[in-house]
Amino acid sequence: MRSTYNDHGLPHIHVFYGRGSRVRVYIASGKLMDKKSKMRRSDLDLVRAWLVIHRDEALAAWARARTGRIPGKIAPLR
Repeated sequence: MRSTYNDHGLPHIHVFYGRGSRVRVYIASGKLMDKKSKMRRSDLDLVRAWLVIHRDEALAAWARARTGRIPGKIAPLR
């Protein structure tokens, strides 16, 4: 069975929040990928805090996704 994970571009994460909202955030900088994307500053600060803790895991998941494998799940910010 072929995996649907085949991401491209610079390393980033997909952040799902609220009622079906989604943004993409660069792993290295914590900045929003898409200029038209909107996210409350306080929520983006939480994503950045999560990245500080889980950056290595996020990069490993990114590497798996780049090769078509399932990236896996990473613990949420607690």
